[in-house]
Amino acid sequence: QLLQDRKNTGEHQIVVERLAKELAKMTTSENSIQAPIILENRDVQHLYVPISGQRKPGISFLESVMQLHPTPALGGEPKELAVEWIRQYEPGSRGLDGAPIGWISGNDDSGEFAVALRSGVFAGQQGVLYAGCGIVADSQAELEREETKIKFQPMLRGIGGQV
Repeated sequence: QLLQDRKNTGEHQIVVERLAKELAKMTTSENSIQAPIILENRDVQHLYVPISGQRKPGISFLESVMQLHPTPALGGEPKELAVEWIRQYEPGSRGLDGAPIGWISGNDDSGEFAVALRSGVFAGQQGVLYAGCGIVADSQAELEREETKIKFQPMLRGIGGQV
């Protein structure tokens, strides 16, 4: 059902197109972009598209991560305009929410990073959880709200809370 959903596939395509464009600047040959598949988790499903390429000499692993961040799913599109809007209108920092998180090898300039789609920050008995939704032209506010509540479930289970 997710693979046929116009809103979600359209939102996902925006992300794939931007990643492919950015990767083309950093890779030596045409990137391999596979067909979308469903990545199933306990609470939510994600559209997943494996994309791979060979990094150009002179571009470090960390530079490539920085070039890809933030993706349109978390920062918006076009990137520069969206990032400026976020800086101007969002109160405070997002912290690690939506940040690239991973590791870099000290030996061979390789590593692995993922996007921290959901996160939380805690101090003593107080905490803030972060989750969100992708807003595009076809979005319906109530459906996005319900989707976001579902995205909180794994974190809430971990701390014994509820929406």
